[in-house]
Amino acid sequence: MQPQYKSMEEFLNEDETTETSADSTEETPADNTETEPVDNAETPPAGDDATPPADTGEPKKKEDPKKKEAPKKPEVNPMKELRDKANAATKAQEKIDGAINRLSDGDYNFKLRDFKNEQGKVDYDALIQAMDDEDVKKRAESRGLTPELQAEIEKYEREKRAVEIEKARVQMDRQLNNFQMEQQLSPEDLNTFISDAMKIGINPLSIAALDKTSKGTTALKLLYQAVYTEKIVKDATEKAVEDARAKWEADASAKGTQPKANPAQPNNTKTTKTDPKGLALEDFLKALNN
Repeated sequence: MQPQYKSMEEFLNEDETTETSADSTEETPADNTETEPVDNAETPPAGDDATPPADTGEPKKKEDPKKKEAPKKPEVNPMKELRDKANAATKAQEKIDGAINRLSDGDYNFKLRDFKNEQGKVDYDALIQAMDDEDVKKRAESRGLTPELQAEIEKYEREKRAVEIEKARVQMDRQLNNFQMEQQLSPEDLNTFISDAMKIGINPLSIAALDKTSKGTTALKLLYQAVYTEKIVKDATEKAVEDARAKWEADASAKGTQPKANPAQPNNTKTTKTDPKGLALEDFLKALNN
C-alpha cells in the first residue's frame, strides 16, 4: 500500500494560523542563525517554483476528522433510585433501632452520649462495635478464656455457619431445578407454587431440606399434589372427558354407513324425468278412474 502524500496546498495550509492577519506584510529576517519556526510566517505563493517548507524534524499532528464521541451515560430509572433510597433508609433505621434496644436492654458501662461525634450526632457503628467487644469479653470471662481467643472462636463458628448455609443453598437450588424439570414448570409457576404453599403455612424449602432421596424431589411432589389437589383433579377429569369424546367420535365415524358413488355411468334414457310444470289435470283424472 503506497503512503498517502500531502499535496502542496495541504502543506501550505498547515503553516497558516489564525494569528496571521489578511493585511500583514511582515517578513521574517533571513539570516543563517537557527531560529524556531514561526507559525505566522508569510508563506510563499503556490506555483510551479514553490518549494515545501523545511522539515523541522518534529512530527506533525494529524487531526482526526471523526471526533471521538463521549460515551453516553446509562439512563437512570427514577423509580429504581427511589426504591434504593427507601431501602437504604429502612436499613439504616433498623440498625439504629436495634442498637438503641440492645443498649437499653443490656448491661453496659457506657451511654449513648459517649458516642457523639464532633457534629453532635451519635456514631451508631462505633456503639455497635463497643457492645460487640463488651459481649465478647463477658463470654470469654464466663469460659475462662481471653477476649482475643474468644473472638477467634466466634469468627471460626461464623465462617463454619456461612459454609453450611452456602452448602444448603446449593443443595436447595439443585432440588428445585430437578423438581421444576420433572413437573415441567416455568420459573413463574415455581414461584407461584412456593407462594401458594406459604399461604397455607407450609414452607416448601424447609420440606425440601428434609428430603434425603437421590433427587430430593419426592417431598416437593407430594406437597405440590396437596396444594393443587382440586386443580389436578379438575384437569385430569377434563382430559379424560375430552379423550373419551374423541374416541367415541372416531368410532362413530368408522362404523357409520357412508354413501358410495356409483362407478357405472347413469342411463339417462331409462330414467323418468320429472315434468318441471307439474302433473296435468287429465293425467290426474285418468289416475283416479284407474
